[in-house]
Formats: sequence, C-alpha cells, structure tokens
Amino acid sequence: MKKTFATLTIIIFLSLAIWFFFYIMTPEAPLTSIETFLVVCVCGSLVYFVKWLIKRIKKRRKKNESNS
Repeated sequence: MKKTFATLTIIIFLSLAIWFFFYIMTPEAPLTSIETFLVVCVCGSLVYFVKWLIKRIKKRRKKNESNS
C-alpha cells in the first residue's frame, strides 16, 4: 500500500508541475483536458519505467554479488 501511494503521489506531483509550467508559460492557452490527460499518462509511464529500471538494476546487483 505504501509503494502504491508513493507512486501515485509522484505521478500527481509531476503532472501538476508540468501543468503549472505550461499554465505559467502560456496563460492565454493553458492545457486542454486532453493535453492534461496525456501529461498524466506520460508522467505515469515515466514513473513506472523508472521503477522497473531500478528493480532490474537491483536484481542484477544481487545476482552479481551472489555469483562472486
């Protein structure tokens, strides 16, 4: 449950940061609902990719340590 909450919090934080960036940079045309959806999807994909990459690196290190 803690990992899921942390992941969700990171996705929301990144999405809001990107949305806020575009809102400040282009106040006359902030992100539409579809663009906001795409931002959330990209942030979610990025977070899950990084989690997968960290897990894979840890697994390789563990395997290398057990072989030594």
